[in-house]
Amino acid sequence: MSFFKKLKANMIINKKHEQTFYELAIREIATGQKRTGLWAIALSKSDGSLDKAHALYIGLLAEEIKNDIYLEEIKNEELRKNELVLAKEIEKLEEIRSRKQKIIEQEVHKEKKSNRPSIFEEMDKQKEKELQSKRQEEMDKQKEEMDKQKEEELKAQGIRIDPRFKSPQPILKKY
Repeated sequence: MSFFKKLKANMIINKKHEQTFYELAIREIATGQKRTGLWAIALSKSDGSLDKAHALYIGLLAEEIKNDIYLEEIKNEELRKNELVLAKEIEKLEEIRSRKQKIIEQEVHKEKKSNRPSIFEEMDKQKEKELQSKRQEEMDKQKEEMDKQKEEELKAQGIRIDPRFKSPQPILKKY
């Protein structure tokens, strides 16, 4: 196709699109809504003639709708690009996760072959030791509290605990 035929085809397409923009402008006007800024521009350019203002407004509105659609297309294109970038990032993250999973599986397999406890088993043993230590501390605290209670009960009965022997001795009263 020659350059001039392509140019003419583009001009025809542009005219078809322009008709669509004017049609959309008329439909918007039919709803009774006016874009205040555009109406003000139309009034200022029409030298006070309402008929001219209406005609100018239709042209300005068609151009504005064309710009809105163009901006929307740019925005949608940017969104598509961002979606592609995000999809690639997700793909990379999935690949990294997959590699990590394979490494973990290989390590677990090696540990099973070597008859060594796995990292997870060692972690479980460490947690168990910590729990046992906490339980022992709690039991020691309870024993201390019970000893204090017992000592107070014995004191109330007139018996004291000899700190050297930890055995109860009667408190001697001086007369």
